[in-house]
Amino acid sequence: MKVHEPALILLDLRMPIMDGWSFVQQYHRVASVPARVVVMSGANDLPHVARQLGADGYLRKPFDLRALDTIVAAELARRPSPSTISADRSSSPPLT
Repeated sequence: MKVHEPALILLDLRMPIMDGWSFVQQYHRVASVPARVVVMSGANDLPHVARQLGADGYLRKPFDLRALDTIVAAELARRPSPSTISADRSSSPPLT
C-alpha cells in the first residue's frame, strides 16, 4: 500500500474535532518522514506557541494570499530532497 507523505502541513490550531496540539502529537508518532508544519492562528503568542509545537513556521490569521504563498514557497524550499531523505533512512539504525 502506498502512503502519501505530504511535504507541508498548514495547521489551524482550532479545528473542530482534533485541535492542533493533538494533531501534531499523533502525526509525529506515525510519520516516517515528518512534513514541515506551519501553524495558523490569531493567537497573540503565536510565535511562542509555534515553538512549543515544534512547528517550522507560523502565519497569523487573518492573512492574505500573498503571505500564504510566501510562507508555503519558503517552507517547501527548506524541505530536504528525496535523495537526502533516502540516504538518511538507510544510515539510521532501526527503531525498536
